[in-house]
Amino acid sequence: MPYFLKFLNVVLLAGIKFFFAPIYAFNIGLDFWSTYAALVIGGSLSFLLVYYATNLFLVYVKHFKPKIVSVTTNKTRLYYRNWKQKRIQKRLDRKKFTKRNKRMVKIRRDWGMWGLIVSSPVLLSIPIGAILLRKYYGHRKRTIPSMLVYLLVWGLVLNTAYWLIMKIF
Repeated sequence: MPYFLKFLNVVLLAGIKFFFAPIYAFNIGLDFWSTYAALVIGGSLSFLLVYYATNLFLVYVKHFKPKIVSVTTNKTRLYYRNWKQKRIQKRLDRKKFTKRNKRMVKIRRDWGMWGLIVSSPVLLSIPIGAILLRKYYGHRKRTIPSMLVYLLVWGLVLNTAYWLIMKIF
């Protein structure tokens, strides 16, 4: 396989699942700095693309939903209204605070934006982290630069760790 295609494969994999991209890059024969560049490029492009696409989607839902509802048929509106009422009733019937909900609120309250930025490339995937950052912290000016800096840091840490481990074994 040509070197450019190997690099492109790692860029695409880093955009989806950042954590496993250095292992794949080592196995297909990329060197250390090419792997690092592919990780940073793939992670950054994926983050920026999903972050701004989420922004467009949130604006679309906010402004165009009333216009879409006005042009739909009465049967469709009635079906949607019934579905929405059933959904609200299900939501009212379930437990308010489960252990999972309490844990998520605690993590968001204690760690906030920085916890999401630090854990997103490794524990979650970059697209999920970008969606959550845009939804909850999109109004902050430091969100994008901070995430890009942490992608640089995590790329170096993961790449170094994997290369050292792979060279030993």
